[in-house]
Amino acid sequence: HDVRTISEGRSEIVGDDDVIVEESNYGRLLRFDRDGEVEWSFVNRASDGKVYVVSWSRYLSPSQGAALAKTVSGSECAPAD
Repeated sequence: HDVRTISEGRSEIVGDDDVIVEESNYGRLLRFDRDGEVEWSFVNRASDGKVYVVSWSRYLSPSQGAALAKTVSGSECAPAD
């Protein structure tokens, strides 16, 4: 799967022995199952086509994500310029 990063990176065991790997320098996140197969990957690519660094990524379980979405949806934020 050619996972690499020059100076940074992290991993986290989640769920039933899956592993999320952060390739900080290459802007990529991958989730592997216990057999080493990629379940999903994400590249931090902007609309200009450039890939940007990811750093200190965190995995939220579905219930944590739902709670966060509920909290955020109830807040008032100023629109982006």
